[in-house]
Amino acid sequence: MRVSGVWVLFLSLYLSVTHAEIAKTLGVSPADRSLYRSSGSPFACRGNPQRTIPWARVNDDYCDCPEDGSDEPGTSACIKGKFYCSNKGYRGETITASKVNDGICDCCDGSDEYTRGHCKNNCWEMGQQMRKDAEEEKKRYEEGIQLRQNLIAEAARELASKRAELDVLKGQVDAARDEANKLEESKKSIEEKEAQERVVLEEKKRQEIEAARPPSPPAADVPEEPFIPDPNTGEDAQVPAPEVVEPTDPGLPDLSPEDRAVIDEQLAPLRTEKDAAVSAWQKARDEFADIERKIKDLETLLALDFGPDNQHYYMHGKCYDYKSKEYTYQVCPYNQANQGGTSLGKWDKWESNPNGGFPTMIFDNGQQCWGGPKRSIRVSVECGSDTALYEVSEPAKCEYAAKLRSPLACSAQHLEILKANAETAGHEHDEL
Repeated sequence: MRVSGVWVLFLSLYLSVTHAEIAKTLGVSPADRSLYRSSGSPFACRGNPQRTIPWARVNDDYCDCPEDGSDEPGTSACIKGKFYCSNKGYRGETITASKVNDGICDCCDGSDEYTRGHCKNNCWEMGQQMRKDAEEEKKRYEEGIQLRQNLIAEAARELASKRAELDVLKGQVDAARDEANKLEESKKSIEEKEAQERVVLEEKKRQEIEAARPPSPPAADVPEEPFIPDPNTGEDAQVPAPEVVEPTDPGLPDLSPEDRAVIDEQLAPLRTEKDAAVSAWQKARDEFADIERKIKDLETLLALDFGPDNQHYYMHGKCYDYKSKEYTYQVCPYNQANQGGTSLGKWDKWESNPNGGFPTMIFDNGQQCWGGPKRSIRVSVECGSDTALYEVSEPAKCEYAAKLRSPLACSAQHLEILKANAETAGHEHDEL
């Protein structure tokens, strides 16, 4: 009769430790194994510590702790029981007790089918891919952390430069305003001088034309109206005399285009001076407006929340695209997000991650969805050696979710966890 590898493993374990200890720790995770070593006191059910049983009844294939099945970690006796697969060479996992000795290999080391021993141990093969993936992830984090440090340093330099620029502009704005006001007054003075000079020249020209015009004939005498007897009354009736049009005083004559052209020529030096004053004022006005605009833009920028160490500054002013089969999605941190020509929302905030990871971007108040809410999108950020939008989904109607990888999400704390996992991967002790 052939003996399977799993049974050989169990026989060797029986030779090295007592049968009682093997039975009590079977199916128990490493974190809980100290709870299954007899200390002279009865075993207390973990889900109900008031219920105690003798140690002999632990893993005896009878459920004494129905609240959680904690007395039967290695059998299928309890409905709520859990069995831990050590899976040496891969990763440990917990399965429901009902899967123990059911004829199906659920643990890659076959430990869940110990009464049959027919399961092949393929944990090492599975662990090879796991270790490869873990190594790649560790390498990605190492590269990302270095890039993150560079980006944070660059952000510090750029923001310091922006603050210095803001200080300089604030020192210039008053002088620029005063200069624009002074040049505006100068411009107005020259404009008024030109207008007054034009009035004088036009009046003078009109008088010259009037003087050269021949005198008007004297007005004709108006005869008195004769009185004719009224045949009906016999009284004299006044008969209107023919209407005599009184000559109107034409006043000063208007100027011809030729006359105005002469005056324009006479005013040319003053107009040149005025044009220069207008140009100087417009330039000063534009410079003042430009300084004010820059101050406003810088104050708005520096008031934004760029997170710890201003790490999010790197994403400001940038957009990231992702093309699916139907649409092109674009996410612009601190601005907006779109699905083609449809707005998925305006920038709202960074939302903290309850698990302590990198915060999530929130965009809301997008285009109204037909029969639904206004569109919105949440963008989670994961560690990567580059910054790219790589996945977009719609978990609820008009509520989108996207994933973006970036060096900014690569934390030194998580790298230490990855290193620790890499060191212990596949080396867990099997204490069945």
